Amino acid sequence: MTKTTRAKRTRDQLDANELKKEVNQARAAGVAKTWTDGGGLYLTLAKSGSATFIHKFQFQKKAKERWFPGDFPKTISLSEARAMRDADRRLLRDGKNPITENKTALTNAKGIPTLAEYAKTWAHRLAPKNANGHASWLRHMTGEGTKGVTVGKLASMPMDQITREDVKAIIEPIWDDQRPTAEELLGRIYRTWGHWQANLPDGDLRQEQRNPADPERIEKAIGSNVEHKERNRAALAWKDVPAFLAELRKRPQVSARALEMIIATGCRCSEIAKAQWKWVELKGGAGWLVIPESETKTGQMHMVPLTREMVRILRIMAELPHKPDDLIFPNGKGNRYSTREMLEHVKVIVGSREAGSPTTHGFRTAVSGWGLDAPHRGGRKFDAGLLDMVLAHKVPGVRGVYQRVTRLPERKEVMREWSRFCNPPSAVVVPFIRRAA
Repeated sequence: MTKTTRAKRTRDQLDANELKKEVNQARAAGVAKTWTDGGGLYLTLAKSGSATFIHKFQFQKKAKERWFPGDFPKTISLSEARAMRDADRRLLRDGKNPITENKTALTNAKGIPTLAEYAKTWAHRLAPKNANGHASWLRHMTGEGTKGVTVGKLASMPMDQITREDVKAIIEPIWDDQRPTAEELLGRIYRTWGHWQANLPDGDLRQEQRNPADPERIEKAIGSNVEHKERNRAALAWKDVPAFLAELRKRPQVSARALEMIIATGCRCSEIAKAQWKWVELKGGAGWLVIPESETKTGQMHMVPLTREMVRILRIMAELPHKPDDLIFPNGKGNRYSTREMLEHVKVIVGSREAGSPTTHGFRTAVSGWGLDAPHRGGRKFDAGLLDMVLAHKVPGVRGVYQRVTRLPERKEVMREWSRFCNPPSAVVVPFIRRAA
């Protein structure tokens, strides 16, 4: 008797319970992963922890993707995703585009979503991919879980009812004193509203509506001083940084070296605390500390030119046994230092001599203030846009979308001059010289 072999199934390949276990394990490990259920249905897990179903298909000989709203398994199940995929396939058999048809159906069924509702639904596409940035983005856009700066009343407003005056009312109170935060929030509103508009059904008249969060129009409407400021974090005056560093170098702890690196690079505390040896690279004869996009607040890779001062700190840390994946500044257990632990050095050195309790993040403010106000060689001052790039601030709105110039030579000059100011004897941008094994 001839043995028959059943054809391999091409759909419904995943087991719901096993899938939940695997997703939870991958989330705990902080890794991105993709699973396929067949029939064009995929589940993709981002490093931020969001798990989204995607239906991939061909329409009019072109590859298309429809991202199903919801996060697995909290707000969408495997069976629900399969039902949506099968409904899409029926539309395809009728010669209809599932993406267009579902846009129309969603608009007719639910009406216009509020800003918070739309932000939650599309956070997997609009928010930064790293976990901290993703959570911060949701707090900004929904106002949930925070008493800090948010979109305020915009969160509960339908998307098509948000006006420029509404956006201005949210941004104007923080425009002068918290400029980076104001620009970041404005950019997030701009992009979210634009995404909603771009996904309206074809022929909808609101497709021609002007984005109410257009950065240039909001800036003109506010009409305040456009000088770049970053006062939202208490900071040591930039003129006092060299004296502070002289005291900091006397402290032997690894956390003190980490704080030195934070001041030298202008990076965020979390970026230096997480820095690994493999982030130190040589490119074209220059040395760089390359912070991957998964570890930045903006979700974009950030390259920091190495100065002699940075290399000095790296050489001190290189005396400890290490591998490429090891932290550059590990604590006694091989883990990263917290901001609080590095802040202790500030408290000890500054003590009660400075009002306002300077923070570690405030050293970024010092870099910005020094760059704008201090006389540099040749009598020049660095412009705010260049300093934004040095500090890895995300440029909001249209300017950010079309920003393609990296200005690396100028950024090297900023790092060189900042290092000369902090360490007068010698501080130039140099390659990271590898020691002989």
